[in-house]
Amino acid sequence: EFSLHAAIAKNIGGYKLSLHTGSDKFSVYPIFAQETEGLCHIKTAGTSWLEEVKVVAMKEPALYREIHRFALENFEKDRASYNLTTDLSRIPDIDTIADDELVNFFKQNDSRQLIHITYG
Repeated sequence: EFSLHAAIAKNIGGYKLSLHTGSDKFSVYPIFAQETEGLCHIKTAGTSWLEEVKVVAMKEPALYREIHRFALENFEKDRASYNLTTDLSRIPDIDTIADDELVNFFKQNDSRQLIHITYG
């Protein structure tokens, strides 16, 4: 069935097939790229997403702060899709954290969950 969708995308042209993976199934990436002949978009979540944002926190602190604030603003809406125990009161105020300490947010479960589910 996937091959059929890839053929339709190639025939019509002008768009890519999108794969959203929330569980980091890396083995499907080469197959997806091959079947679509590169006309693909892969959106990752899960551990890869967290690791990518962690790098942002280390290399571009201002951008991480923007992502963090966005996540806080959207958490209540986004959490509706998940069964969570996240307690925002346990997440330190980002304005009190030095740039070189931002990476520590990824060691704390509540802040990891905040970033993990609010990737919109």
